[in-house]
Amino acid sequence: MRRPIRASFWLVALLPATAGAQQTVRSLTFQSATLGHQARIQILLPASYDSTSSYPLLWLLHGFGGDDSSFLKLTQVERAAAPYPLIIVMPGAPRSFFVNSALKTTAAYETFITSELHEVIAQRFAADTTREAVAGASMGGYGAAMLALRYPNRYRFAGLVIPALSVPDSISAADSAFAPWAIPFVDSAFGYPPNVHRMTHDPFLLIRQAVASPAPYFYIVAAEGDEFPSFLGITREWVRSLQAANVPYEYHELPGHHDERMLDIALPGLLAHAWITLTSLR
Repeated sequence: MRRPIRASFWLVALLPATAGAQQTVRSLTFQSATLGHQARIQILLPASYDSTSSYPLLWLLHGFGGDDSSFLKLTQVERAAAPYPLIIVMPGAPRSFFVNSALKTTAAYETFITSELHEVIAQRFAADTTREAVAGASMGGYGAAMLALRYPNRYRFAGLVIPALSVPDSISAADSAFAPWAIPFVDSAFGYPPNVHRMTHDPFLLIRQAVASPAPYFYIVAAEGDEFPSFLGITREWVRSLQAANVPYEYHELPGHHDERMLDIALPGLLAHAWITLTSLR
């Protein structure tokens, strides 16, 4: 278990034989019974993809205001993922925090991702659903933490980059002053406080339940210059909670800001550690 509070960014991986190859991007659109409207998903398949084989599965979750194509448009995810024969699924869940909205019946994104879409991917692609990981940035970083802790028997690995772990109940007035959209969308996703929905999706309270079952391996990257006033401090506090609960993790604080450049810095290490975790014996 690695627990550095500050660390230089380094990559540890023996690259698979597909290093440098080009992946295939598939766009999938279907009518979602859960959401009640069409859903569009991007899937990144390895260059070696063969439907008679099976591949570890990584769910990659975008940030607030993004969509299924955000990582493809804004980052070098294809280049970073090239060495690893993974299936990477990028769902769109705009401004949802990847939970079932407390106020909107057409925004049941947690059920959509963990049930309906999970079944669609398992049926249509050669995904090994015994080897799954979840990762994300900002809002998606919160989503990765939340899903990994709520479904610990599904995900072996969770990657969090500049995560919004202040959601739902620690986001500050300073945060909402920096981003005026914050509080109304948090309320839409989680309902007005206090309520049970918030408690069952609070990343701090979820850690307390992690001792009941094996927890995923967490890989966390925070930005020293994160413009959201609460995010860095809350991330540090959450990492201390992981340590107290004896949950395995690795934590890096790097120079940078709350932007896509930090994602490009973080993605190679995140994907390397995801690969190592997903392909280790367990």
